Amino acid sequence: MKTEDKNQVLSQVFNLLKYTFVIVPIVAGADKFTNVLTNWEQYINPSIGDLLPFSGATFMMIAGVIEIIAGIIVLRKPAIGGKIVVAWLAVIALTGHKTLV
Repeated sequence: MKTEDKNQVLSQVFNLLKYTFVIVPIVAGADKFTNVLTNWEQYINPSIGDLLPFSGATFMMIAGVIEIIAGIIVLRKPAIGGKIVVAWLAVIALTGHKTLV
């Protein structure tokens, strides 16, 4: 495979991943306000939910705003936004609901 072809393939893969990491956080973030895809409150770890000074619905809306902002940052600055999305997913994984795993 020629270098030009490899660069084109890499560019296509990069763009696919970039737009995936733009669309998924924005859609998931927006759904935190509508609960069309799922009831997001069920994913709050009870030990963390008990510590919140507000409702689980409010927490999920805050999370939704963060996810939407992260998606926009990935669109504008993929190198920075990608790190933010990875960190966000790590936090979700580390604080996940034990009964759903």
